Amino acid sequence: MSGALISYFRNVSASGAGSTTVNYLVVAGGGGGAGLGGGGGGAGGYLESSLSVSAGTYTVTVGAGGSGDVSGGGHIAVVATAGSNSVLGSVTATGGGQGGYGYGQAGFNGGSGGGASSSNTTTYKIGRAHV
Repeated sequence: MSGALISYFRNVSASGAGSTTVNYLVVAGGGGGAGLGGGGGGAGGYLESSLSVSAGTYTVTVGAGGSGDVSGGGHIAVVATAGSNSVLGSVTATGGGQGGYGYGQAGFNGGSGGGASSSNTTTYKIGRAHV
């Protein structure tokens, strides 16, 4: 389904004279979850509002989800990755933070912060979405 969204939203055009107000919803990719007792990935940032646009072409970037840990529970932590940002003109939703890996690692900041690994006393870190 994400491939269909990327194709559909690749270019958005407005035509006619003057400007118009459009309502938007921009959601970034979620962060990947970690292994070895690691935390889950955070949700991608979510922004919803309105924006004044003039005639022209606007490129929209749909952020991909982060990759998860693929170590299979081995002794080497493979770090998950954060989700990618989604962008609509000047509006940017921040990708979700990846989960903390190994033991004792806090989750990473993002649109929503990733969860901490199992032995960490901090349960999560919350990132902020940037407008």
